[in-house]
Amino acid sequence: METRGSFLLSTPPESLWPLLLEPNILAAIMPGGQTVTRRDENEYAGKLSVRVGPLAGEYEARLSLNEVEPHIGLAFDYMAESPNGRLQGYGRLHLQPQDSCTLLSYEAHTTVSGALAQYATPLLETSGRAIVRQSLERLEGLLQNGTAASIASGTWTAPTVPKKAPGRLPPPLPGQPVSAALTLAALAAVLLALILILQKKRRPAESG
Repeated sequence: METRGSFLLSTPPESLWPLLLEPNILAAIMPGGQTVTRRDENEYAGKLSVRVGPLAGEYEARLSLNEVEPHIGLAFDYMAESPNGRLQGYGRLHLQPQDSCTLLSYEAHTTVSGALAQYATPLLETSGRAIVRQSLERLEGLLQNGTAASIASGTWTAPTVPKKAPGRLPPPLPGQPVSAALTLAALAAVLLALILILQKKRRPAESG
């Protein structure tokens, strides 16, 4: 199985390079990334929960880096194992500066064994490309919203969502139209109030 492609990231190679080696970033950008730990300078281990195509499953993964050239690229060997089978292979990343951005090119060659081997190679390659693409899109998202550095350092915390008062709907945002359901509910309340008022006026008249 072979996977290759490229992706433009909105930061120069010298800023992108440390992010690619940071376990917190790897766990944040990989689909289903649960934990990634750095065993030593060039060794990583992690747990992944993949939900893409025939590769779906829970994986124990290991990654070894070699031929490391800071800000330029690296080669790697990896293995990911699940009850469905094993993925084992090697690959390479290359960083090319483009103005203030980086064109990241990648390739990976994978051997598939176990139950996963029953699936056709093109289907597995499509799933593999989807996982890589989603990871790089998430990394670009972190670069765009400015959270990549704080996630890498472990200082980022998810924003808290304010609790809503029970039984009450929040007011519409500025410029947001009131929904049709709320409009109908308001009209129904007004009609009910008018009916009650008319009934109160009729009772004295009927008794007289």
